[in-house]
Amino acid sequence: MPRGINYLQPTGHVSAGQRPDGRRYLRAVRSQAGVQTTADYYVAWPYRCALGPRPACPAILGLRVLHVSVHWSKLVTSARMLPASERVVRAVRPIGNAVDRSPVPGRQPCGASGLDQVGTVRDYQGQVLRDPRTGATVLGSGTRMLMLRTEDYNLLYCRIGDRIALQILDGDKLAPIRSNGLALPVPATLPEGVASSPLLMWAMWEWTNWCGSRSATAWLVDPTVQPAKRLARFRTEPPACLDPKSPPVLQYAYATR
Repeated sequence: MPRGINYLQPTGHVSAGQRPDGRRYLRAVRSQAGVQTTADYYVAWPYRCALGPRPACPAILGLRVLHVSVHWSKLVTSARMLPASERVVRAVRPIGNAVDRSPVPGRQPCGASGLDQVGTVRDYQGQVLRDPRTGATVLGSGTRMLMLRTEDYNLLYCRIGDRIALQILDGDKLAPIRSNGLALPVPATLPEGVASSPLLMWAMWEWTNWCGSRSATAWLVDPTVQPAKRLARFRTEPPACLDPKSPPVLQYAYATR
């Protein structure tokens, strides 16, 4: 066990086992004053980090386990309950960040098609943030948060692996915004979510302070070809004009939940 890591020592009669899929587990059985018996199972349940040569999450997450606890009273014998609890432990399936990155059988992998179904728009309602060097507004109330769901085990069972960028168009021309055409990082470098519940991950472009034409549009595009191929449009109006003296801003963020 690595130093600096807090852990619990199983108590009771400890034995080892292995599931049909190869996952190993420990079983600890203990009785409490002859009133209740508890069987605790600790199944190897490593956290799946991002693919690629430089995973974004620490190796310590490979030590994660699934804890299954079964209790029964003195009215039921261990000879009856232990085989039942073993069947539960052997049959339980991985979900969320314990699932392999490949799509679930029978479902199409994420790609350029259907992006209009995984995008959403929110308005930022927090405090005004300014560039400390120039004083220009970089985030303020009314900022359009253009969000693309890049990973979702609950609904999509897949992970977007394409190069995707955001372009703001004024008519058919690129709008005069610094970083217009900003691409999300390649999948292998996307930051991992919180280890306990990274079920949803969003790439997020923040479009702030637009004082130009109200007909400007936001598009997800494929930046690997020129001119960039349009994939899907965010159905939204441009953000509010917060400060005509400040330039418009397009910046990238991410979110998990």
